[in-house]
Amino acid sequence: MSRHSACTHGSPTQFNSGRWLAHPIESSYGRARRLIVANPMAGLPAINHQFSAWGPNLIPEGLEASLPRNGIACRQPRQCAECARHLFHPTIYQVPGLRRCPIHHQAFTSRCPLCSQPWQRPLRERWPRCERCGIPSWGDLATLNLPQRAYRHLGWLERWTRRTVLAREVHPRVELIDLRALTDWVGTMERPRFESPTLTHPFYLAFEAAKSGRDRVARLAKLEVVTVATPSRRRTTELRPWTPEIGRTPIHRKDPNAPLPANSRSLIQLAIRRLLRWQAKTIRHPHALTWRDYSRLRPDEYLEEGHLCPVCWAFSLWLPALLLKFAHPSAQPIKGAAIAHEGCRYTDYDHFPVTPEAVAVKRSKDQWWRPSASFERWLYLRSSDYLFLELLHLATWFRQRLRHKPTHYSLTMYHSSHRFIIPALASQLMDLEPNAGYRQMTATYLFASPLDELGHLKDMNVKCVHCVSQREADAPLIWEIPEGALRPSTDEIHRLFSECVPRFKALTSGYSWTSDTWCSWSEQSVTDIDCRVCKAPLSESRTHHLTQ
Repeated sequence: MSRHSACTHGSPTQFNSGRWLAHPIESSYGRARRLIVANPMAGLPAINHQFSAWGPNLIPEGLEASLPRNGIACRQPRQCAECARHLFHPTIYQVPGLRRCPIHHQAFTSRCPLCSQPWQRPLRERWPRCERCGIPSWGDLATLNLPQRAYRHLGWLERWTRRTVLAREVHPRVELIDLRALTDWVGTMERPRFESPTLTHPFYLAFEAAKSGRDRVARLAKLEVVTVATPSRRRTTELRPWTPEIGRTPIHRKDPNAPLPANSRSLIQLAIRRLLRWQAKTIRHPHALTWRDYSRLRPDEYLEEGHLCPVCWAFSLWLPALLLKFAHPSAQPIKGAAIAHEGCRYTDYDHFPVTPEAVAVKRSKDQWWRPSASFERWLYLRSSDYLFLELLHLATWFRQRLRHKPTHYSLTMYHSSHRFIIPALASQLMDLEPNAGYRQMTATYLFASPLDELGHLKDMNVKCVHCVSQREADAPLIWEIPEGALRPSTDEIHRLFSECVPRFKALTSGYSWTSDTWCSWSEQSVTDIDCRVCKAPLSESRTHHLTQ
C-alpha cells in the first residue's frame, strides 16, 4: 500500500491509493471510485489533484485503451447494481455486445437503484453518501470480494476481446467507394450501409466469434454476450489497378434522361426476384407487391380504415429507392430531404442505405482498384436486401407507434418522440482485408441474407392477410407484381422501365433523400480529449450512445 501527500482545504493529509480495495480488470471508473472510498475525508478537488499526479492512472490500460477516447468508461458507465455493491466495474461492461452482467445476470443500468443518481455521481460530489454508488459502510468493506471464478471468466473475456482488436489493427485498411458518388450528375441521397467491425457495435463480439467456430460462440453465450447462429464467410475478389477520371466513371452516362443501361436493369430485376423468393418463403399467405404513392398520405389517415401493411409500405419505398439510384435527372438538384414523404417526415427518416451499382477500392489519393464484376453484383444484391429489411423495420415501428401513440397531421414538424432509431444488425458488419500486394481483397461477413434477421414475422403475416392500406383513392397504384409470382413477367418489367421510370424521373417531389459519398471503412482519427477520470466528469460533455 503506497501513500502520497496532498492538500485538502489547505491542510495536509495522507492519501491512500486503495490498493487493498483493488479488483482485477477494473476500469478507470472503478479505480476512481476506489480512490474516493479509500480517502473518505478528502475533498473532491484534492482527489482530482492527486489523481492527476499519479501518471499511470491517466493512461487507459488494456481493453479501455481500445475504446473511443472520450472517457467512455467513466463518463457514462454501464453498471450492474450488485457489482456496484462490491465496488467492481470492469471495462468489458462498456462493450455493447454484453447484454447483462455475467456474474449476477442482471441488466445494466445507468443509475443507482437506491438514490436514482447516475453512477458517476461520486466523481461529481465531494462526499457521496449512498452506500451503493458512493462510499459503502464499514461492514460492507469486508465483503467486497467476488468469487474468483467470476474474475477468471471476465478476465478471459477481456483478454480475448483485446486480442481481436490487436489482430485487426495490423490489417491494412482501405475505403470502399460507390462510383455513383464520383459522377457529376447523380443526386446525393444515401448514407453508409456497411460498418467495419468495432467495439462500439453490439454484434462485434458475435462477428469475431463466428470466425472461430461454435465453441467460441457457446462460451460467449454463457457470458451473456450477444451471439449469432450464422457462421462467418469469406469472399475473395481480384483487384485490378484503376485510375478515376474527374466527372467520369465506368457507369457514367452523358444523358441521364436516356433509358437505363442493360446492366442497371439486370440488377434491379435480380433484386426484385430475390425479394419475391423471400416473400414466398416467409409469408404464408399470397400477397401482391405493389408500388403505391404513399408520399402524400398523412399519418392520421392510416388509422381511418385500419393499420398499415408493413410489406406494402416497405416495397413502396424500396423500389423508388433503387430507381432513384439510377434515374435522378441531372438538371434537378435535390432539395429538402424527405419532407415530401409524410411517413418519413413523421419518423425522421431521411437517408436510404447505399445500394452500390459499382464500387472502387481506395487506399490513398493515387491508389485505386476495381474488384470483379461478380463481387459488385453480390454487394448490390446484399445491399438491396438490407435496404428492404431496414424499411420493414421502419414500417413495423411506424405502425406500432400509430397504434399506441396516435398523432395528428402537422404542416411544420412532428414531435421528436416519433423519431425512428435505425436498428444495429449483424448484417451491417463486413470486414475488407487486402493482401500485402493489394492483388486480392477478402470480404468477411456473416453468411445469411439480411432479410433472415427480420423479426415481427407472426404479426406481419396477420397484417398481410388483412391488408387495408392498399386504397386506390388514398394511395394511387404505380406498379404491381401479382400475388404468387416468383419473378416479374416480361410485360411487367417492360412497363416498369418504359412507363414508370420516365414518370418517376419527372417527379420533383416524393423521394428526395440527402447524403454525400458512401462509407469510408478506414479508421477515422478522433480528437484527443483530456479524459482524466475524476476531473473530466465535472464538466458537461456530449453523451456517448451505446446501443443495447
